[in-house]
Amino acid sequence: MIRNATLSLFAVILTATLFLSNSGNPNNGLTGGPGEGLCTQCHSGGGFSGNIAISGIPSTVQAGQTYTVTI
Repeated sequence: MIRNATLSLFAVILTATLFLSNSGNPNNGLTGGPGEGLCTQCHSGGGFSGNIAISGIPSTVQAGQTYTVTI
């Protein structure tokens, strides 16, 4: 159950990041949508570079217990 919650949280964070990444209204035709190009056609520097780490997930859980999970 904790794994499903963690994956759901990760999916929400990833989706929010994708929505915010184009919040400045990218050029038409360069949004990365189906049939469109990417912003890298005009901009260099590569794409995402970084790490995401999740820690504090216990191997077993007990009902009523609070756990601190760090992302």
